[in-house]
Amino acid sequence: MNTVVRPLADASRHGHPRPLRMLWVTLAWGSCFVAITVGLQDAPPLWLAALRALIAGVALATVAGIQRAPLPRDPKTWALIGCLGLVNIALAFTTMSSPRPDCRPGSPRCSPTRSQS
Repeated sequence: MNTVVRPLADASRHGHPRPLRMLWVTLAWGSCFVAITVGLQDAPPLWLAALRALIAGVALATVAGIQRAPLPRDPKTWALIGCLGLVNIALAFTTMSSPRPDCRPGSPRCSPTRSQS
């Protein structure tokens, strides 16, 4: 049995981490929680999740267009993509945007660093 084991350093085609790219991803990822907190003041969780999925879909379609990535042609594949998007994206974004019913903003009881007993 011939198994090729690649060291972790070989996993990236670029070699070394790029700090500015890593910082940009961290800022983008972290800002979504601030945006959720602000967005929930004006929109219900489902609308906020739909807007977030729409923005992500447009960004993904733009990247795919720039890269000229081939699109699936089979309707069954599109149905599976739709189901996957509904369950993994819409449901996940909605639950992430939905506050716990017993939490109020600023309450120490709902702090993520404290365990609930």
